[in-house]
Amino acid sequence: MAFNARRYTRDFLAAMVLYVASVFGAAYGAHAIKAEGAALIAISLAPMIPAVIAAAVFFRHFATMDEMFRRLHAESFAASALFVGLATFALGFVEDEIPFRLSMIWVLPALIGGWGLIVCARNYLRLR
Repeated sequence: MAFNARRYTRDFLAAMVLYVASVFGAAYGAHAIKAEGAALIAISLAPMIPAVIAAAVFFRHFATMDEMFRRLHAESFAASALFVGLATFALGFVEDEIPFRLSMIWVLPALIGGWGLIVCARNYLRLR
């Protein structure tokens, strides 16, 4: 299966549009209907559906990568996971001493952001 940039962009963008809509929809819906208990949990987890779709789109893209780019992404993801893991571990030791709290909602964006930065840095170093 060859990589199709147009298909990947279309599918990933559609998943992200659904994700943003579901985040706002879940936030509004939970408050509008004053959901409680299981209904509140179900509404709050609604954005996970497009997030899983986006992950599936990425994994389909990952399967079409050549060896070099697959290795680049895998190693960059591992480095990002290690960095974010160590950072959250360190914050766990000092969380009662610092004046702010970090929600777990920021772990995945930090992981993905770190992964992207590492991929960009490694591509820059490889191409210069």
